[in-house]
Amino acid sequence: MKQYLSLLLLISFLTSIYSQEIKPTDVVDIIKKHGMDNSQVMNIANWMTDYNGPRLTGSPGLDNATKWVTNELTNWGMKNVHLLLAKELKLNSRR
Repeated sequence: MKQYLSLLLLISFLTSIYSQEIKPTDVVDIIKKHGMDNSQVMNIANWMTDYNGPRLTGSPGLDNATKWVTNELTNWGMKNVHLLLAKELKLNSRR
């Protein structure tokens, strides 16, 4: 009886593994196609690095970059795009 039970468990285990074969779905294919054909990564990287330059705190490069990003996000159709002000840090002379 134990042999039949173990054989039954083995068969059920093997059929469950076989039935869980990974198949590409339509959604994954659409995402891959969009990423390969319509990617804006290099254009965005160019604007952020070459055009706006260094973005140190309080620098004109940071101001230009934040204006560019908010404008781009609005052009892409995002709503309620706005900047949040950061609090000033009071630094102690002893760190």
